[in-house]
Amino acid sequence: AATLMPDALMPVVLSGARVLRGDTLVEGLAAVLDGAEIAAVLPESEAPRGASVRALDGGVLTPGFIDVQVNGGGGALFNQAPAVDSLVTIGAAHRRYGTTGFLPTVITDDSAVIDQAMRAVEQAIPRPLEIEEYSHFGMVGRYMAGAANLPFFPLRSYIGSDMPSANGQIRFVESPYGDGPIAVVPPLQPDVTFVHAQRADKHGNTQLWGLLGTQKEVAFASEKVVVVVEEIVETEVIRRDPNRTLIPGLIVDAVVHEPFGAHPSYVQGYYDRDNEFYLKWDEWSRERKTTEAWLHEWVYDLPDRAAYLEKLGSERLDRLAPGSLESDPVNYGLYE
Repeated sequence: AATLMPDALMPVVLSGARVLRGDTLVEGLAAVLDGAEIAAVLPESEAPRGASVRALDGGVLTPGFIDVQVNGGGGALFNQAPAVDSLVTIGAAHRRYGTTGFLPTVITDDSAVIDQAMRAVEQAIPRPLEIEEYSHFGMVGRYMAGAANLPFFPLRSYIGSDMPSANGQIRFVESPYGDGPIAVVPPLQPDVTFVHAQRADKHGNTQLWGLLGTQKEVAFASEKVVVVVEEIVETEVIRRDPNRTLIPGLIVDAVVHEPFGAHPSYVQGYYDRDNEFYLKWDEWSRERKTTEAWLHEWVYDLPDRAAYLEKLGSERLDRLAPGSLESDPVNYGLYE
């Protein structure tokens, strides 16, 4: 008899492949997945009812293996780039071929490289990283699907790409209009989103201009939205220029007034990018010791954002002033 499991567990069953048990390939078995773990291997006839079944149509299911000497993969060499990002890239490449764990290895090198490699491993072990890799437009599509509450977003840019082989969430479906397969990505609906913008009124009606990115799509996709703005203006100001209102107050949960809140990045029309700060961060972030010192100096030891701005100094902030280039006014018309 089949086993009945609660719907909330939503197990996944892999069937239709031979399963390696010991040194024998066995027909008619299914693997039951609980998240990322194998919960059971049992006869296909005993698979839980209501589970999501993935028919493999042949092939072999085998236990993953642990590689005890890995120096590179996915175009990354640990000697050349001894950092956590390299470990993520290497791990993703080896995972495609059945590796479930590996021992990062540095080929004989100078002490500085070995030291950086050890720090990278130390940083990665207590915080295992799960990566889903998408292109930039793939992420835009996920936010757009989330904003419209769609089951997926179709895009053609993954055709001919290796990325679907590294990310099982990128899938292909047949176009219902008869023009072949098309890639789809799942919706992304964050629990909370923080958006920085130029201005808003007290009701959360938020206006943005310049490079817009995906602020609008992310806000509409999210369960909760916190808007951080350079200035809070009267509602009449918002109403006089309605086309800049990309995020309506009805989806905003909180408005925070925080001038220079995007520093060291920029806000169009308010201040420029602080390139000097970025260059120093690049220097500081190369070593764990200097990174921790930077965090204490600029984050942990400062009580609030006002102290941060005071530490930057008015002279530095004044240097970021972008100058003035006013847009031409338009007439919306007064209709009564």
